Amino acid sequence: MGARLLPWVIAALYLLFLFPSPEFPPYNADDGSWFVTLGWNLAHYGHYSGDTVPLAAYGHHAAWPPLFAGLLAGVIKVFGLNWMALKLAMVGFGLGALALLHRLWREESIGRWAVLLTALSPAIFLYSHHTMTEMPYLAAVTAALLGLSRALDTRTAFVAGLLAALAFYTRGYAVIFLPAGLIYLLLRPWPWRQRLMAGLVYAAPLLLAVLAWKAYTGQVIASQPLDWISIRFGNGTGVLHDLLRSPVEYAQRLYWFELRYPMHVLLPLIPLQWALRHDVSVVFSLLLLGLIAYGWLTLFLRRRGAVECWLPLALAFLLAPRTGAARYLIPFLPFFYYYLLHGVHELGERLPRLVRVARSLPVVLLLLVATALAGHLADPDRLRFITPESRDYRDIALWAGKNLPADAVVEASVAHRFLAASGLAAWEPSRGTLPQAMRMRPLYRLCDPDTPACAGQNPLVMRQGAYSLYRMQPSAR
Repeated sequence: MGARLLPWVIAALYLLFLFPSPEFPPYNADDGSWFVTLGWNLAHYGHYSGDTVPLAAYGHHAAWPPLFAGLLAGVIKVFGLNWMALKLAMVGFGLGALALLHRLWREESIGRWAVLLTALSPAIFLYSHHTMTEMPYLAAVTAALLGLSRALDTRTAFVAGLLAALAFYTRGYAVIFLPAGLIYLLLRPWPWRQRLMAGLVYAAPLLLAVLAWKAYTGQVIASQPLDWISIRFGNGTGVLHDLLRSPVEYAQRLYWFELRYPMHVLLPLIPLQWALRHDVSVVFSLLLLGLIAYGWLTLFLRRRGAVECWLPLALAFLLAPRTGAARYLIPFLPFFYYYLLHGVHELGERLPRLVRVARSLPVVLLLLVATALAGHLADPDRLRFITPESRDYRDIALWAGKNLPADAVVEASVAHRFLAASGLAAWEPSRGTLPQAMRMRPLYRLCDPDTPACAGQNPLVMRQGAYSLYRMQPSAR
């Protein structure tokens, strides 16, 4: 009875602590607002763009595949910039990902433990309420892995390819399903003709999706004005450039960043900043990764499953860009827990002295993770906002959305955050002079601690913490 109630308890927990407002978390303070901005422009203007003012010559977006932004656009089209609706959609993705993971491993007790640990992870909880692609991507990846694991003929292989294509349009990193899926199908104990046909049918929809997106973005980059994100990141060609880094640079980034993150994400009671500052976190992360690798290897040699074929390629592809962000490991967290528990279990089978450790590890991890989640829920702003000032920024933007004219334009630093919280057109002063068409509308200026003299003779409208909002006089425009 308890096992049947547990999913409902977790769902209730995710819905009870909804926090219906935007956040700017330490893992990534910006991209959630960028995705809302993309969805806002799609819903209101039919433009796939990260621009924060509705200009006629808008900048086209060519960096991130459009599926997630399109889903947000659907929510915004129906409910407006309603953060209750947006958060409910994100919780749906989070709970959907957990349900798919449970289905992937429902025959294994270790798999059920991995899903439970994932569900109680503070990072998973945070991103199940945050408008970024981590949880939609995890759901799409798990669906593709389920499809691959059940591909027995050309029809089911084609369905698996469609699911992989959906994962790619959720997040471009899913392109790794092309080689991973082919390797998995070619390792099946089937006749060669059956393996080749299944591989070709599987690859067709995914390859078509990748080529279509590449053609679109290539045309946009060659002939259209670009938004800021696309100017900085392009359409993924930067990954190839990063692959050419020197081994010394790879080693430096591994030591100072990537080899410190696993300890934090797997044992979330250890703060991220502590892990980054202390070299002992590298030792503990290597120990955890060694156990994960051992668990993966034993299962790969035993069954060569879809997850075993995908995981090492996906991780290797993840290390190619200069990411330097712990959040990139969040979609891998359930698989890390799964192989960690398997690795310790296998050691317990081979070394009787470790049997008690193997049996108690799931409970110990559960206590650690549940305690970390309780700490997050008791003080949610610690993970939801990178600084207290970012919370003030959220609050003054929410106030502006409710109290300023609907056609107002606000000059504000980090303009996409202001738009995502307020629904008002926003202009970043670093982009130069505000276009004339926008200056004819009610104009306001948000001053922060770094611009104390920006008010001039303009009247104060609202103050929140270190931020002040002023109405710009016609003579000051």
